[in-house]
Amino acid sequence: MHVYERWIVRRYLASALRLSRLAKPPRGDQDIVGWVESHARLLDLPAPPAKARSSRRRTSDEAPMHPASWKAWRTAANGMARTPVPSL
Repeated sequence: MHVYERWIVRRYLASALRLSRLAKPPRGDQDIVGWVESHARLLDLPAPPAKARSSRRRTSDEAPMHPASWKAWRTAANGMARTPVPSL
């Protein structure tokens, strides 16, 4: 992937992460979690946050992310999007 394309996608991801509904850790089965897990290496993002373990058995949804690790990852991903525009 070209460096400029990577920069654009990171900025788009940062815009999505700034939404108030993503301020709290998403459940593990939400689309954003799957997308981040599959594209993190390609975009040179930090490792995706770990999912919380629940003693309660969940039926159709996976456990949410740890709140502290989600907040740290979200902050790091937003920070990476603030880099200056790469030269073409």
